[in-house]
Amino acid sequence: MENKGKKELLFSVGKDDLEISWFSPKGPGGQNKNKTQNACRIRHPESGAMATGQEERDRKQNLKNALHRLAEHWKFKIWVNKRVWEIDNKKTTEKYVEEQMNSKNLKVEILDENQRWVPLDTENLTDCPRCGGSGEGRPDHGDYKPAKQRQRICLECNGTGFAEKKNE
Repeated sequence: MENKGKKELLFSVGKDDLEISWFSPKGPGGQNKNKTQNACRIRHPESGAMATGQEERDRKQNLKNALHRLAEHWKFKIWVNKRVWEIDNKKTTEKYVEEQMNSKNLKVEILDENQRWVPLDTENLTDCPRCGGSGEGRPDHGDYKPAKQRQRICLECNGTGFAEKKNE
């Protein structure tokens, strides 16, 4: 029997995951506001989200307001969605991107002499022997293109970093 609609806890964010600091609130309120540190600033380092609560006189209420604001912060929401995705897929987003960047998943096209995009056969390519695959020219090779005076480009691979494999 399946339990549809039943929620399961994937992860939690506790006080250890947050940086909470207290400060004196700004604005009207007289001597009480100036003397007490009732305003709260909460930062979640993993997501970079930060929220404050300083409207109320009560410290607990300001903490509660700051936590609600933190939960609604766009950076925190993105972080939560990323964590849920990683838990569901049992891999990090970085690992997933690395898998998707595999050459069999990519379609590489170049402009031909007629200025049309044509597929590039990556099976017949290797790193350029002159620039080592960086596409950057080296001063000792004299690689220099007048059209791009501030950028040195390898003249053998034209800045792509690729060269055709030589059949032996």
